[in-house]
Amino acid sequence: MLTPFRSIETKLKEKLEQSSIVDKNKVGTVHKAQGKEAEVVIFVLGGNPERAGALTWASAKPNLLNVAVSRAKEYLYVIGNYDRWKDCKYFNVLARYLSKIDKFSLKNNVTHILYLIILKN
Repeated sequence: MLTPFRSIETKLKEKLEQSSIVDKNKVGTVHKAQGKEAEVVIFVLGGNPERAGALTWASAKPNLLNVAVSRAKEYLYVIGNYDRWKDCKYFNVLARYLSKIDKFSLKNNVTHILYLIILKN
């Protein structure tokens, strides 16, 4: 499970402490994942809707997205607010390849969509 942001990493680890679904030690920022691979990668975009600077920072260069996507050997799941990320530089390319598989709302009623990219058959 990868995210561009340390604050999202921390929140994910806190939520996963009570769960056995994903080992919290397999949650990290994209930067910490360089050189590692996994069959399945869940890429959690996150970002504060009131602070657009995070989106600008994450999409400033292709490196962050490239590292996140290239860690997955079989499947890449992307969780995030499509409407917020689809027009960001480099992420707009990712958006063209996403297949929506589920939609859910968090307590703040922001709709998030789970997407899947199958990298291999």
